[in-house]
Amino acid sequence: MSSDPFYSFLALVTQDLHAVATRKKIANLSQKQEALKAQSNKLQQELANAQAQAHTAKKNLDAQELEIKILKDRQRFLKTKLDAASSPKEYFSLETELKNITSDIDAQESKLFELFEDFEMLEKKRGEIDFQVVTAREQITQEIAAIDQQIRQHHELLQEYTQSYDDLLPLVNPDMLEKFITMKQSVENPVVSAENGACSACGNTINVQDLVSMRKHKLVSCQSCFRLLYSVTP
Repeated sequence: MSSDPFYSFLALVTQDLHAVATRKKIANLSQKQEALKAQSNKLQQELANAQAQAHTAKKNLDAQELEIKILKDRQRFLKTKLDAASSPKEYFSLETELKNITSDIDAQESKLFELFEDFEMLEKKRGEIDFQVVTAREQITQEIAAIDQQIRQHHELLQEYTQSYDDLLPLVNPDMLEKFITMKQSVENPVVSAENGACSACGNTINVQDLVSMRKHKLVSCQSCFRLLYSVTP
């Protein structure tokens, strides 16, 4: 590690840039991870909806079967009474009710068939979604675990960059450091090099006086983008 305040400053700026870039990577990875979790939750909700629909269809089917059973019990009862009818009036009344119940049973059995088809369709859909969710969730879990590993690695790097930055602080010229911290509040990369007599950030040409100052390892402000310029050229 150089003890020269100027080169220590450049090293500090480099560590800061690395730290900023690493924080961005962590943020992007965390965002991707949250998106995967949201995708997993959405799949789980779709499965829950499919399960609820299939459950409701089964309840409706069971209720319809019970309704038919009640009607058939009544039908058997009426047939028994019809055989034992003691008068034409009673016979006619029972026969009429029996015909109505038989017709009702036919209608209810037709409805039962429709409900059964609905239940089979929804149960098949539930099974398909269940398979999709299990498969997708396994893949998502693996992707989240991989991202976790990357985030941990980036946090370790960030700790190294931050430690290097802190170690360099006592070696840096206080005026340079203050200018750097102030400019950093305005732009992400407040310190850039001069390349071929121009600002490497915006391309603005640097005047001769500033070029001379930079050769003496002084910072100058770009007249266009106001970033701090430096040069290591003798």
